Amino acid sequence: MAETTTAQSRVLLVGTFLLASFVLVGCGAQPTSSPAGAPTPTASTTAAEEATAPSPDDGLRGGTLVQQNETLIEDETERRARSAPSGDPVGPKNTKIPRPEEYGFGKAVATAQEREVIAYTPRESGGRLVVPLTIENRGTKRTAYTVEIRVTGGHAAATVTRKVEAPNVFPHTVWPTEADITAVGGGDVDNLKVTLQVTRTPLA
Repeated sequence: MAETTTAQSRVLLVGTFLLASFVLVGCGAQPTSSPAGAPTPTASTTAAEEATAPSPDDGLRGGTLVQQNETLIEDETERRARSAPSGDPVGPKNTKIPRPEEYGFGKAVATAQEREVIAYTPRESGGRLVVPLTIENRGTKRTAYTVEIRVTGGHAAATVTRKVEAPNVFPHTVWPTEADITAVGGGDVDNLKVTLQVTRTPLA
């Protein structure tokens, strides 16, 4: 009687084991490794790879950073210019073109071409006797002037003739110059007689 009970218990255990195996297969249990034996990629591995992968916009971001740096440099330059101490301007304060009488040549002794050309009292300059001149272009075009200066008097009562060229005088400007009349011999400069003859040639 005891042997029969033991045999039945063994059969029951084997049946229970077989039933459990069928249940596991029916539930679809899968192995945790791939057929090739390589581990299946996890979500954390994929995220790390994406984080280290180069982005197509990396180059654009680099250019943007360069532009931002250039802008910062320009802003800093402007800020320094605004905060710099004030001082005198580099250019001249008075940019007005001098009038003929503002050159300080003294008294006019002869004029020509409706006072476009003026000769002033002769004077010594660097050991020479000269006649200062101003040539003012009152026209609307660039003009070339040829001025013939004739001076009579001096110790020898001689006559000296000189020519002065002003080849390119702009409209509404003054060309200051001088003529060397040392050959007249000096003497009382107030008694020297000065005459002018002018040739005026407008330029294209």
